[in-house]
Amino acid sequence: EQIQKVAFTPFVTLLPLPLTPDVAVAADDSTTTSMSAAWNSVDGLNSLESEKKFVSFDKTAYQAMVNDPSRTPLFEKAIINRLKSAEPNTQTVLDLGTGPFAFFALTAAKNGAKQVYAIEASKEAAASARTIIKKEGYEDKITILEGFSSDITLPGGEKADFAVAEIVGSIASEEGAYATISDAHERLVKKPNDPRSWIPSRIQTYAAPASYSLHNLFRPPAFDWSKLDGEPVRFNCRDEGLQLLSDPVLVEDISFADIGKGTVPNERISFTVDGKRVD
Repeated sequence: EQIQKVAFTPFVTLLPLPLTPDVAVAADDSTTTSMSAAWNSVDGLNSLESEKKFVSFDKTAYQAMVNDPSRTPLFEKAIINRLKSAEPNTQTVLDLGTGPFAFFALTAAKNGAKQVYAIEASKEAAASARTIIKKEGYEDKITILEGFSSDITLPGGEKADFAVAEIVGSIASEEGAYATISDAHERLVKKPNDPRSWIPSRIQTYAAPASYSLHNLFRPPAFDWSKLDGEPVRFNCRDEGLQLLSDPVLVEDISFADIGKGTVPNERISFTVDGKRVD
């Protein structure tokens, strides 16, 4: 059983609107406002050490993810079911971005994986993962490989039967999922075109305009929005002060089994703001 879509991230990304949006008047006298925004994957988030190229988290954030009841049990179930689809101790598992607790690597090792290769780019997280794996007694089954997966070849040129890749951001691809999975397709997974080779097998991003009812609390001089210079603002999606102004629209849809096939479409997205929600 595969996780088809991931919507576990507890954060929402808000993009400050430009002060002078382009406003057009349609033939029916209605107005259409065009707005644009762009940002790097690490803008508004912590980045990996001093390189500021990849998203990183502290241990508190990792622990919150492990303890998330809407996320972790689904990954565990998918890993266990995938391992049950073959004889015990016959499948090699790849964990992309294992984190400081190596949680999914341990799940695989405890439920019948022959070998688990757990890749982690953060030096500190990799060291923590090694300590926990040793404490749990799975050093013989789990190998921590430190670095970026694109720079790593599995020992002996081995390839994994399936990969676990919890590298999904509030913008699904912002943690480098597209490049990471594309590389794993080429070098690290036995049957990369099979959806069963990926957990999750598909990730999506939905977007909608939103308002924040407590925005009046975030104003100069204590908070100056202009200093963000277009960077996104991250809010917890459970914050009741955050309200959507329209229905969400799909803006990103990535199937790991089909990644890299064809070109990525450049589409124009429109939203219909509901006047009742504004009121």
